[in-house]
Amino acid sequence: MQDLNISLLYAALSQGIHAQSDEECLELAVHIRVILYELAERLNAALQEHNELDAAVKRLASRKNPSTSAPDTSGK
Repeated sequence: MQDLNISLLYAALSQGIHAQSDEECLELAVHIRVILYELAERLNAALQEHNELDAAVKRLASRKNPSTSAPDTSGK
């Protein structure tokens, strides 16, 4: 769907919006704003999720886990 949004934006902008009436340009601008806002929101959410995942992986990786240590074979 994101590729479709970008294709629609490209099509709207490549038509030469200034060759259209002010009313048509304003209508296109409203639609373009909605699409750009949604894309920015989704990008922000994806980056936040990535950062949260990265932090969680780093916390687990830096944690000392006794189950991965070599077993005690001293017999004591």
